[in-house]
Amino acid sequence: MTRLRIRRRDPLVGIALGSDELVAVIPGERAPRRWPLAPPGPGEAISPDLGGALGALRAGLRTGSVRHTLAVALLPALAEMRMVELPGVDADDAARVLSRAASRYFPVADGMPFDIAVEGTGARHRSPFIAIATRRGVLDAIALAARANGFAVARLTSAYSAWAAAASDGGVEDGKSVALRLADRVELVQLRAGRVAAVRRLPVAAEASVARA
Repeated sequence: MTRLRIRRRDPLVGIALGSDELVAVIPGERAPRRWPLAPPGPGEAISPDLGGALGALRAGLRTGSVRHTLAVALLPALAEMRMVELPGVDADDAARVLSRAASRYFPVADGMPFDIAVEGTGARHRSPFIAIATRRGVLDAIALAARANGFAVARLTSAYSAWAAAASDGGVEDGKSVALRLADRVELVQLRAGRVAAVRRLPVAAEASVARA
């Protein structure tokens, strides 16, 4: 998965970005800020409202002209995530393998233009990999909108990674799972050392049995 260097003196703002909403978490503020986003139009990789939302976010920061960096977590619908076992290859090779056979791993149609971002496990960034697929142009559109509004993108990751870290910080033990209720499914995310270890997808109808488990 794309990772860029963060300069320590640059304040970091976390945003969760979906197809219909941007949520920003700003250091020192208790409540997140939210902006609704119109859906992308024909031929658009991302919502036309993204630039305006980032501009409003930048204008509302209290640090004047100080440069800010963004840690961007991509939500389901905007990005699909899979855990992939590809022993013996690094993250770059894994991305190439996934790109050649994307429809085998992700719900994308053959021939559909897309981008793949991959994050490995451990210091050597090896298998198992967290891989996300987005429509072609989404990652570039985020970087361009950020730069146009005075931000640099320091990190792009799956929302699952952010959820796993938050659950671990909240006391969820290694090996345990947290249930995420999405619009069309329930997902059980198993944790290990504050990271995603496995993901199990269930139909929405299974939510009641998950809650009782």
